[in-house]
Amino acid sequence: MKSNLKTVEYVVFDEADRLYEMGFASQLHEILHALPETRQTLLFSATLPKMLVDFAKAGLSNPALIRLDVDTRISRDLQMLFFATKTVEKDAALIHLLRKLGDKDELTIVFASTKHHVEFVHEMLSAAGIDNSYIYGSLDQTARKIHLNRFKTMKQRVLIVTDVAARGLDVPLLDNVVNYDFPCAPKIFVHRVGRAGRAGRKGISYSFISPDEVPYLLDLQLFTSRPFLFASAMAGKYPDYTSEIILGDIPRSLLDPLLEETQSLISSNINLENLKTAAMNAYKMYHKTRGVAAPESYRRSKEMANTTHGLHPWFSDEVDIHEAARLAMIQSLSKYRSRKEDSKAILFPIATAKLSRDSEYYMSHAPADANTERGYSMPGKATFAEQARAAVIEVTGDDKDTMKASRKLQWDSKKHNFVRPTIGADNKKRVRTDSGALVPASYNSKRFEDWQAKTKMSLPRPGEMELDNGAASAKALSAFGNRRFRHNKITAPTPGSASSIRKEAKRQKTSHDNSAGSAKSGAPVKSELKTSTQIAKARKIKEMRKAKNSRKPLHKSIPAVDKATANR
Repeated sequence: MKSNLKTVEYVVFDEADRLYEMGFASQLHEILHALPETRQTLLFSATLPKMLVDFAKAGLSNPALIRLDVDTRISRDLQMLFFATKTVEKDAALIHLLRKLGDKDELTIVFASTKHHVEFVHEMLSAAGIDNSYIYGSLDQTARKIHLNRFKTMKQRVLIVTDVAARGLDVPLLDNVVNYDFPCAPKIFVHRVGRAGRAGRKGISYSFISPDEVPYLLDLQLFTSRPFLFASAMAGKYPDYTSEIILGDIPRSLLDPLLEETQSLISSNINLENLKTAAMNAYKMYHKTRGVAAPESYRRSKEMANTTHGLHPWFSDEVDIHEAARLAMIQSLSKYRSRKEDSKAILFPIATAKLSRDSEYYMSHAPADANTERGYSMPGKATFAEQARAAVIEVTGDDKDTMKASRKLQWDSKKHNFVRPTIGADNKKRVRTDSGALVPASYNSKRFEDWQAKTKMSLPRPGEMELDNGAASAKALSAFGNRRFRHNKITAPTPGSASSIRKEAKRQKTSHDNSAGSAKSGAPVKSELKTSTQIAKARKIKEMRKAKNSRKPLHKSIPAVDKATANR
């Protein structure tokens, strides 16, 4: 039934990005069509996907973008640690990290790229003796609630999630955040690690950086305007993880035993082996659909490819003093490349003069936090479309369907080109229910409107008071069969008209019959007495029926024959 919402003044959509991910775009449009144009619409969202921006531009008038303050994004009490690892070593590094954090009795969230990675990491940690829960986008709502309650009540202190599933999760006492796969956008990283270190609590974020994820780390360094340092440059210095980005390696003495353990677990468990294969295939698709970093970050990552990272200071209490030298020697051997003969000899290298800058007297043309301000900037004169375009955060889907949907193209007959579909582009009028029946997309059968038109009944509009005699009039209509008498007014005919002459002739005839003593009034009554002809005819029919019923049958009975006689 179509409800009337013309008196609504405010409408609030909380977790609007999550509503669009769950496929409620058409329902939200139906709600907006039923609301008055003078209402105020408020959309609250931790991230700003492109579908939500299209909805705001198409369904709202004079929209305004309001964002949180910069200081509330990354807490000053949050320490950020970055470990350089290979993709095949992430499982072993995660097991060592969680076992170390398990002694501290803290809550930890692990972010993975796809739901296949979530399932694989869940089974891997369970096989390694680490109790954990998991949540991804397509998980059943009941299971999602059960797993989240176990994590909140500290029955399980590790929760594995994806970016899509993490929206709307509220865990106030979170201590650690682990990035199993580093995000492709700095804003997604801020959204992940912002869950820890809230309300004055200390928090730590751990990130595993594979070689193909280094450009995204450099984008984060530009976004936060924090100095980027290698662990090898921190010799003899106390690291400050709250204001510096320090990239270092995990000691081989800790990784090698765990690598053998993970390989043994996978080879001995067919389920883990299948999940590992599915996770590898899912990562290939994720690699195609994730965003790209800045070109400058790719250039810097190539220059840093042959640089020795050094042992991360966070592991200094777990290794001996000779581990750093051993790690440097192993890295130099792994990065060894044979020299090739140059085609042209450089006899005179070009000398370039280096300018020395004194920090006390030198003033840069741009402030130190220019990149941060550019990332969070909101020009006052910019339109909503420009502001929203700068604030859009596209989160890559965690399953195959959402990844394909983000790359889906449709043919536009007007533009004569393939374009990506937007909100309302399908414009479906009818949808198919679970039973297979086609119903209107609004799920409105209009039965109530048809009943109102048939019975001529009307309900008071919102804001109007019902009449005192409304119930009595409705009862009276039902008593007369819902009929309305329209031709109940008597007027005199026009003199000289055809109607007047006809009515006058009828009146004179009626008066003549009354004067003659005629008793006719109304319709004639049929006589119930039969004439002699009717009586004779009825008697004849009765005699014919009697003769027919007393007639003998025409067929003769066949005598019975003995079987023995018939056989002879």
